[in-house]
Amino acid sequence: MNNRITSSEIDTTNPEDLKARFEAEADRHGIPLRHVPAAMGDNKKRVGGVAVDQLKSIIGRVEKLEEEKAGISADIRDVFAEAKGNGFSTPAIRTILKMRKKDAAEREEEETILDTYLNALGMLPLFEE
Repeated sequence: MNNRITSSEIDTTNPEDLKARFEAEADRHGIPLRHVPAAMGDNKKRVGGVAVDQLKSIIGRVEKLEEEKAGISADIRDVFAEAKGNGFSTPAIRTILKMRKKDAAEREEEETILDTYLNALGMLPLFEE
């Protein structure tokens, strides 16, 4: 059974019908209404041309995400502290994480440039004896 609402089921000329259907679809999928954009015709409360409820919703969502991001950052710090406590080099781990985000060609190009620079500075012999 398809639970999706099709455009033919909604009377787009009636804002109340659109709002009711929109809320029903959000409820069916477990999406809090504060995370759903305001339905057409629903922004009656405006101050200076700004839809107040929609603005409050956006700010609230960003604040919630910022809190989650802070929690994740704390978790990452804890993992690095654990790694350091077990004798691992955290700068090396950070370098590996950066390297894993790049594709092989990009990594190889950076390594070639680094080797060229190190050799030019006398920090890497061109040929080992």
